[in-house]
Amino acid sequence: MSRYALDDESIRKLAKVVKAFESSEPMGQEPNRPRVTGSYNHVVKVSATGTPYATGIRLDFDSDAVTTANQESIKIKEVDGKTLKVGSNYVGWFVGYHLGIPVYLVSAGGSGGSGGGGETFEVVTGVTCNPEGITVTTAELSGADYTTSVFKDFIGLVDVIPKSYAGQANRIVMVNSTASGIEFGPSFSGAPTAADFLGLTDTPTSYSGQQNKTVVCSASGLTFTEMNVTSANSIDGGGNPFSGFTALSLLNDKASPGNSYYYGTNSTGVKGWQLSTINITTTNSVTGGGDPYATESPFFSSIKLINDKASPGNSYYYGTNSTGVKGWQLSVIMQQGTAITDLTAATLDSTNLSTLGSGAQAAIIALENKVNEILASLRTIGAIGT
Repeated sequence: MSRYALDDESIRKLAKVVKAFESSEPMGQEPNRPRVTGSYNHVVKVSATGTPYATGIRLDFDSDAVTTANQESIKIKEVDGKTLKVGSNYVGWFVGYHLGIPVYLVSAGGSGGSGGGGETFEVVTGVTCNPEGITVTTAELSGADYTTSVFKDFIGLVDVIPKSYAGQANRIVMVNSTASGIEFGPSFSGAPTAADFLGLTDTPTSYSGQQNKTVVCSASGLTFTEMNVTSANSIDGGGNPFSGFTALSLLNDKASPGNSYYYGTNSTGVKGWQLSTINITTTNSVTGGGDPYATESPFFSSIKLINDKASPGNSYYYGTNSTGVKGWQLSVIMQQGTAITDLTAATLDSTNLSTLGSGAQAAIIALENKVNEILASLRTIGAIGT
């Protein structure tokens, strides 16, 4: 007898094969897909009619999840030649394949489609538990019975107290006072009705005279109130934004006040746009000034010394002359030098000798006086001794 040795890898492979076999479907159980031959049934749904087959979908029901799911596309054949209803479900018997697609036979006149008409269907009417097990009672109903047996109307529900619509026109549906069912509430017949804003219990009852007003919430309900924008102090305008509203603006405002203007009050306290009043003033030996930003008369004038000159000349100083007039004055030394120069350049004769002598004498005296003034100033500040 031959002997075989199994290594660890072979043992693992063999274990996998045994496990796969044990988890496979037991013998005699139907496969997950239709067999090539046989006659087990499924619920099928018609998607479209056609010749020789209608097309549809096989449905499967999951008893654990309590759900129905579409499984695969199929072909459907009605055995009695009746017309199938698109969207209806039928009990179908698998009979084989057509071009690789499963084919099911159905009967539109028996326990088939879920539509109405003369079709019959079985419904569960009761379930009883007893020591032997569970007993289920059923009843066979026709399509005509469906209309009378199934509650399709609001008043057919068991928790709707009124069983008739008679006398209930314009009434609302509300939970009853014991919270045990539904009943018809107050009537809103006439005008206004509950469908209107005015028909609500916490709103005004008329639109008359309420044009351009807004709805405002108060502690007791909704009211119509006129919208009004008010202004004060330096702001003017306002009113109802929906009727006769005046644009808000500054008092005495202007669209284009001009350059160098500011908003404020004038000398009498009136608000408006005022021309800038920056004013530079001068006094004593300085003249000129005014508003540097003035765009109208009086305009700004340059600041300068009284009787100022752009180029007074050499050896001039700013001061007063012998009559007290301010301006640029020629230095005394230069005055005397000019006089002496004039004297040396002059021609003495009998007509101008007297004039030149008088002028020279005056120049010498003036020079002496000036020198004495300078010496006195130096002594005052201690620059020289007395």
